[in-house]
Amino acid sequence: MRSHRKGFTLIELLVAITVISILTAALMPTLRSAKEAGNSAKCLSNLRQLHLANVLYAENHDGKFVLAAEDIHGPGGGLKRWHGTRPTPTDPFDPALGPLASYLGRDGKIKQCPSFRDYIAGFEVGGGGYGYNEVYVGGRGDLFDIGFDPNSATHSLSLNDHQAWNLSKLVMFCDTAMPRATPQGQAIAEYSFAEPPYWESPPGTITSVESSPSTHFRHNDRANVIWCDGHASREKMSYTSLLNVYGGDNNKFKVGWFGPRTDNACWKSE
Repeated sequence: MRSHRKGFTLIELLVAITVISILTAALMPTLRSAKEAGNSAKCLSNLRQLHLANVLYAENHDGKFVLAAEDIHGPGGGLKRWHGTRPTPTDPFDPALGPLASYLGRDGKIKQCPSFRDYIAGFEVGGGGYGYNEVYVGGRGDLFDIGFDPNSATHSLSLNDHQAWNLSKLVMFCDTAMPRATPQGQAIAEYSFAEPPYWESPPGTITSVESSPSTHFRHNDRANVIWCDGHASREKMSYTSLLNVYGGDNNKFKVGWFGPRTDNACWKSE
């Protein structure tokens, strides 16, 4: 007896391929969103580790949090950061020699945010895609004039300041980056400071002059934030500026600020 095997016709095969393509296209956004949710969870874990390291550092340094950039206003400055040190301004920062290294686990490394990719080598490489509140935690722009008084970089917030500051509403670290215009086009660079919306001058007086935003909303349009009291949140961008001082397109790279536009509330919470 002759057996007959029934296979797919060409039309049936084309229909099956079309259905699979449609289903794949429909599922891709969900899969990307799920992957990003996983990356965001890892990122939050990294931020919690940074917060813990900073608190442990403070407990061993008279209650003072780590300085963000203690030599930035001095001669030949730019060699010391919260995330590492370097011998010259043209060398990369070495995280193993950073002030937090001994508090960051066995390898002493700052973990990289898994969602921060395709960035160019900038002037602040080494922070893992995270920025520190330099003006009010790792420095004291509220007491000394940022950019004019070296004391603004050599003094940091203290754990003992909890009575004067609401630590639950004061940013310590968050997702950051800095857009830049390059000869090859728009790009984004690593940046290790979380910039408040407005400059203070004189200290204690918030002006209407905006800084360049650095908070990076890279996790499904959210930015991960760790606050000084240790709780974490995922913040949505409230506003931004068109271009920064480097000619970078803030909107293109989802860089801006969260919180109210009226003042530096999330960066200076008294």
